Amino acid sequence: MQNICLSADLVEPKWSSHLIKKGFSKDIPTFWVLEGLIYYIEREVVLSLLTKLAEISKIGSQIFIDIIHASGRVPLPYSQNENSTEFFSKNQKWDLNIKGVPEFFGTTG
Repeated sequence: MQNICLSADLVEPKWSSHLIKKGFSKDIPTFWVLEGLIYYIEREVVLSLLTKLAEISKIGSQIFIDIIHASGRVPLPYSQNENSTEFFSKNQKWDLNIKGVPEFFGTTG
C-alpha cells in the first residue's frame, strides 16, 4: 500500500474532491481520525465536514473524534501551571454538552 500525503483545508467544501483525485475510494470502509480538531473550527463548519465524510464514506466506515465538554476544562495533571488550559479555552470555538452527543452526530449521517 502506498501512502499519499494530501494537504487540504477541511473548512473548504472542495477538500473531498482533492482526496478523491488522489485515489481515495468510496468503495472501501474508512476509519477517519479527527483528533484535536473539531473544537477549533466553527460548529457549522464541523457539521458540514461530518456530513461530507458521511457522504463519501462506505457503509461500515467509522470515525474517531475527541470532543470537549465545558466541565472538562481543568489543568492537565502534568502541568505545574494552573492556567494550562488558558490557551485552549481562548482558542476553542465551541463545546458540546455530553447529553447532546447522539443528536449532534445523528444530524450529520
